[in-house]
Amino acid sequence: MRGIIFLLMLLVLGFQSLKAQIITTSSNSGISSKQIVSSQQTRDGGEKFWFMKLGCNLSGLEQDNGDSYEYEDIDRSLGYNLEFGFNKQIARTPIFYKFNFGACSNLSGSYIDKNSNFKDNLKEFDPDDLHHAVYISPLNFGVKVNFGISLEASVGAFYMFEYTPDFQHDFGANLEAGLWLSKFYIGVLVQRGLAERDSDVPDNSYLSNVALRLGFSF
Repeated sequence: MRGIIFLLMLLVLGFQSLKAQIITTSSNSGISSKQIVSSQQTRDGGEKFWFMKLGCNLSGLEQDNGDSYEYEDIDRSLGYNLEFGFNKQIARTPIFYKFNFGACSNLSGSYIDKNSNFKDNLKEFDPDDLHHAVYISPLNFGVKVNFGISLEASVGAFYMFEYTPDFQHDFGANLEAGLWLSKFYIGVLVQRGLAERDSDVPDNSYLSNVALRLGFSF
């Protein structure tokens, strides 16, 4: 009887020792994994990911009315916007750097009449009327805050080369705001040109793009 009791005590002590060892090993493994991830993030300077965004672009002109410092929309045309780039977190802060490049349609013949029905404008849309442009935006900075979904806003500059139908260069500022839900994105991009348009449009006219886009990260 005493031998059985003694054997049971040995089994209990052995089980407790094995359990403690498993817990210790798991704890150390978790700490080690966290240290590895932390070291990787510190070395890389924060998270980085690539993205693609695609949507419609409402392209138009804004006219400077001079001394009033007010701008008036001249026309809007329906087109496309396609963009690739990456976000790079700066030193594990909410601030990030963004580089992107893309293509869009500018100032096509399919102008949107603000006084007509939007469905009618879509019916009259003709891809042959699109005027194409490519752009690069190498300098953007923004803030990304996570509340279950991630809110993102950035401001930067762009350079554009377009055919409308003459080749034309443009440059200016862009502003973007959107939401990230896991790997998926929805947001709006605004581009404001600073180069005055050619003589075939009213004087003091500048490019104005508003793109509504969906995207994903990879």
